[in-house]
Amino acid sequence: MRSQATILLMSCVFSLTGCAALAPRPDAGSAVNAQCGDVAFGIYFQPRSSNLSREARQLLKAQVGSMSGCEVTSVDVLGLADAPGDPDANHILAQRRSDSVTGALARYGFGQVTFQAADQGEQGAMTSTGKMRPMRRRADLIFHLKPRA
Repeated sequence: MRSQATILLMSCVFSLTGCAALAPRPDAGSAVNAQCGDVAFGIYFQPRSSNLSREARQLLKAQVGSMSGCEVTSVDVLGLADAPGDPDANHILAQRRSDSVTGALARYGFGQVTFQAADQGEQGAMTSTGKMRPMRRRADLIFHLKPRA
C-alpha cells in the first residue's frame, strides 16, 4: 500500500512538472540544430493559465540559445486549450497562450522575425469518438531555420 502511494505521488509530481515546463520533442535535438532544420517543441501551461512559468521561460531561453548557429527566418506559434469549458473562453485562452509566447520571444530578440501566431481553442481537442485529448494546455512552436550566411 505504501509503495502504491509513493508511485502515485511520484507520477503526480512528474505530470505537474511536465505541465509547467517546455518539453522538447525528440526531433528537436542538437543534431537538428546543427543542420539548421526546423525545430518544433511545445510549452505547457497550468490549467486556465496563459502565464509562462519561470521554468518555462528558462527552458525557452535554453532552446533558443541552442539555435545560435542558425538564422531564424520565421516562427509558427499555435496556442491550444483543453476541451472542457466554454468554447469562447477556450478560444480566448488559446489566443492568450500564443500571445504570451510571442511576447516572450520578442523580449528575447526575435522582434524582426516573422511570427505566424494562431490559436485553436478547443477545436481538435476531441477525437472522432468523442474522447478528450489530454494535455492540450500548451503552445506549439516551430522555428524555421537556415544556416547563417
